[in-house]
Amino acid sequence: MIPNNSANVFQKLEKFKQIRKRQVFCPVARHRVLVSPLTVADDLSLRTMITSPDIYDNELSHLIFDHCEFPDLQTRPKYEQFIDNVSHFDKKILIWGIFDATYDTLGEQELTCPDAKCAEKFKQVIKARELITEDSIKNIWDKEEAFTTHFVEHTLNVSEEDLDRIIFKLTIPTMKKHLDILRMIDAAMLKDNMSKFGTLMSRTEELALITKSINIYFDKNPESQPSELKTAREIHRMIGDYIPLDEIANIIKSFNDEYSKMDPEFKAMIQCPTCGKEFPFKIDMEVALFRSFLGVTP
Repeated sequence: MIPNNSANVFQKLEKFKQIRKRQVFCPVARHRVLVSPLTVADDLSLRTMITSPDIYDNELSHLIFDHCEFPDLQTRPKYEQFIDNVSHFDKKILIWGIFDATYDTLGEQELTCPDAKCAEKFKQVIKARELITEDSIKNIWDKEEAFTTHFVEHTLNVSEEDLDRIIFKLTIPTMKKHLDILRMIDAAMLKDNMSKFGTLMSRTEELALITKSINIYFDKNPESQPSELKTAREIHRMIGDYIPLDEIANIIKSFNDEYSKMDPEFKAMIQCPTCGKEFPFKIDMEVALFRSFLGVTP
């Protein structure tokens, strides 16, 4: 039986929930967001969505949106507006805030000293707040143009008889683009990526994520019109089937040279208990949240 003073009880519980909220700053959107911790119901919801990466990511995006408050905005955006206009960089910060509010810690991590003379193996509990440092975000979006329309170009010169060059237009991806790319892979591939690379995506998906379009020129005529690939599926196939890994690395470098200073880096400085050497422990917050909620191990 619920006591008569239940309303007062729930008011007090709401105050407890407010205490657990975290304020984060989105480097590309350039505004503050208040995030609240996830609940048992959220946990059950995500567990049922693991059968498909894109369904999981869509559910996670909905949960992020539901757990966000926007004090700098006059009106709350709709979900579709949110994923169309919030960058994947901002999403990482939001995930960190939700993770910190929900779990507080990454738990006990198995670590190895990088000094070859020591190579001590030890365990240490790492707090989520330790992952944010002064240089976690080196810059914020400072252009008048919206990040959704801004891009940089990388030219891949081929100079074959029937193929001259391929131009990649690279841009900071939105949350929606991330969802579109995850539709390209299945749950087995997702877990394989986590096992091999420690990320949700392989290099192919990583490049597809940041590619706005691909223009293919078949001759040197400056007035010739290129064939343009714009859909996520076309771009993913092009990269996966035709672009060598070393070229993928070069293209991603062009993106990083322009945009990486706004990409949050999450790392904690660790000191070896045996030799005293300090070294960084880096973590992908999306993978950390995935593992914490779904019990997936590296």
